[in-house]
This record gives sequence, structure tokens and C-alpha cells, in this order.
Amino acid sequence: MTAERALAPRRGCGERRHRNVARVVRSRSVTYDATRRARVTHISPVRPRFDGASVTSFSARRGFSIIELLIAMSLMTAMLALAYPRFDSARMREATISARREVANQVSRARTAATQRGCRATLHLNGTTERVWVTACRASGTGIDTIGQVSNIGARYTVNLTSTAATLDFAPTSLALGTAAITVTLARGTQTSTMTISSIGRATW
Repeated sequence: MTAERALAPRRGCGERRHRNVARVVRSRSVTYDATRRARVTHISPVRPRFDGASVTSFSARRGFSIIELLIAMSLMTAMLALAYPRFDSARMREATISARREVANQVSRARTAATQRGCRATLHLNGTTERVWVTACRASGTGIDTIGQVSNIGARYTVNLTSTAATLDFAPTSLALGTAAITVTLARGTQTSTMTISSIGRATW
């Protein structure tokens, strides 16, 4: 009994020491984890660094020289000089075609006016003023009316109008009363468009 009593305090001391060591280890692990989390949380943002090579390459860029600009401008001028004649020719051709189309519309207007009003309608082709228009009897009363608008072809399309006849009459039967075909020529620069109006009032080109 004496031996057991002598050993009892020692066993208690061992258990106490074991408990103390466990507490110390736990406290240290908690402290380590808290410190680690704080370090991860308070990490400062990484700032980009520019090396000397990138700065040097950026500063080494330059614009075009005067000689390069002059060469580019001379090439553009040469290309425009080659393309402008074709563009101008196409523009003049389109103007003559549009003027011819408007003359054809006036021919149709004269035929329609003669049929609707039951009287003679006249198509006027004035090469001096370069205008085309249609006149017919009034719908009521006496006198002559201008049907529709006067086509100022010379001013609108910048073309020259020439015709082999100044007028062409249409009967109420919608047929023209001409004795011969009329040739209408529309010219602008190097481009020319020709239209023929038959003796019965049919326009062809």
C-alpha cells in the first residue's frame, strides 16, 4: 500500500504534464493558423513592372517621314489620273441616257393627251433652248394648254439637243401625223445618245 501511494502522485503529475503539453501544442497550432490567415488576407497587390526592353521598343516607334508621304501622295495622284477619264466618261454617258429617257416620256405624254382629250396634241423639240414639252387643246373651252412640265434637258443634264424636226403632231387615234421619222440626238462631251421617232410616233433607240 505504501508503494502504491508513493506512485500515485507521480502518475497524477504525468497526466498533468501530458495535458499541459497538449494545451501548448493546440495553442501554438491555433496561433500559427491565425497568423497564416492574416498573412494571406493582407497580401499586398502585385504591381506590374515594366522592363527596359518594352519601354525602349515603345519609345523607338516613329511616324512616316516626309519622303514616304510624298511617295504615297504621288501614287494616289497617278491612280486618280488613270481612273478619272473612265469615271467622267461613264458620268456623261449616264447623262445622255437620262435625257433620252425624258424625251421618250414626253412622246408618251403627247400620245396620251391626244387620246384623252380627243384632239390633236403636239410634241415640241426645241434645239435652241434645248427644251421639250407637249401642248394640246384645253379640256374645256378653247385655247391651248401645256401638258405637264417643260423638260429643260440642257440645264438639267448638261446635254446638247438636236432634232431633225421641231414638232410632231399626234391624232386622237394615238398615231402621229408625221411625214418622216425624226432623229433626236443628245450629246455631252464624247458621249452621244440617239433616238428615232417614227412617222406614227414610235420611239426607238
